Amino acid sequence: MGQRTKRTTTVTVDLGELKALWQAWCQAHGITPSHGLRNTLPQAMDHRATRVPAPRLRVAPKRERATARIELNLTISELADLKKMAGH
Repeated sequence: MGQRTKRTTTVTVDLGELKALWQAWCQAHGITPSHGLRNTLPQAMDHRATRVPAPRLRVAPKRERATARIELNLTISELADLKKMAGH
């Protein structure tokens, strides 16, 4: 077996009673706790910092006809935020 290289970019934090709240917040926003922290830290350090782009889902390269339909009801502010996020 080869030696494992120690990662130097990892941070370990004991969130204590905040862990469940943090996980719930991340789940509600559709992101992983790690991605949420990567987004939050630059903003906390510098208000001009840009957000880390969300990882993109890979879509199968096979072309297919859209046959499924969903309906999603949003508030005015949710729709505005969604449009902003779509612009990134």
